[in-house]
Amino acid sequence: GLPKEKLEWVNNIKKLWITIRNLIKRELIGKKKKEIKHKIKLRQEFLNTKPKHIIDKVLDRDS
Repeated sequence: GLPKEKLEWVNNIKKLWITIRNLIKRELIGKKKKEIKHKIKLRQEFLNTKPKHIIDKVLDRDS
């Protein structure tokens, strides 16, 4: 096998890589959550304005 120092070095590189990978994953998840929150907010705003506006117009026409 590898000498102890080289093994330690390889393990440190592995740990570093895993840490970086996890940080990147977390970053991406955070960004996705922000985008999802933004899309949900836009949909809610749409639902609060458009359909209500359309329904009000129809009701006004009928009365």
